[in-house]
Amino acid sequence: MGAQPTFLPISFLEVGLQRARSVVLVKTLAGTGTGLLTQNDLLITNHHVIPDAKAASETRVWFDYQNTADGRERSVSEFTLQPEHAFATSPADDWTAVQIDGNPSARWEGLELGDASVGVNDFVNIVQHPGGLQKQIALYHNAVAYVDETRVQYLTDTMPGSSGSPVFDSQWRVVALHHSGGWIPEPGTQRVFFRNEGIHVRALRRGLLAAGLLQT
Repeated sequence: MGAQPTFLPISFLEVGLQRARSVVLVKTLAGTGTGLLTQNDLLITNHHVIPDAKAASETRVWFDYQNTADGRERSVSEFTLQPEHAFATSPADDWTAVQIDGNPSARWEGLELGDASVGVNDFVNIVQHPGGLQKQIALYHNAVAYVDETRVQYLTDTMPGSSGSPVFDSQWRVVALHHSGGWIPEPGTQRVFFRNEGIHVRALRRGLLAAGLLQT
């Protein structure tokens, strides 16, 4: 019915639930954000959510802050961060990576940050904690509007508190790290659009590799 088909295999739902387990609520002294767990027990979120090691040491992350299928609240698991073991941040690309205490990836697995690509008119889905609320997913009106090597702009809904959410493509690959929204400029032009924007996973990978926090 539209410019491109919207059929997906039914396994899309099953894989999405598995990937969503690695999305966490980030509770700082300044407020809340969202983050993702990687396979080596790193938390990835935005620089503006956790700007430095001191803020990281005062931050808590909540796994399973969400409802069950029958509407009940899951039991939340809280973890602290260990910036003294691993910490890196980029104000320019608005990401922070910090070690989570313990071994949460043994239970929640963690997301792979692969060399994924995304294009204009592709669909993207965001698992997030908007407004510090229980875990939600934005699936509708979700087309990519602009892409370059460092930024991805899209129409998928977010709210304050969604900063640091993983942006997934239809294969549930992480393609961006959400960081801002509203009336924002399209890079390389003088035009301003009402969109959301994320840091391209390739820019995130370059930063993590340079910091020695990601293996090739």
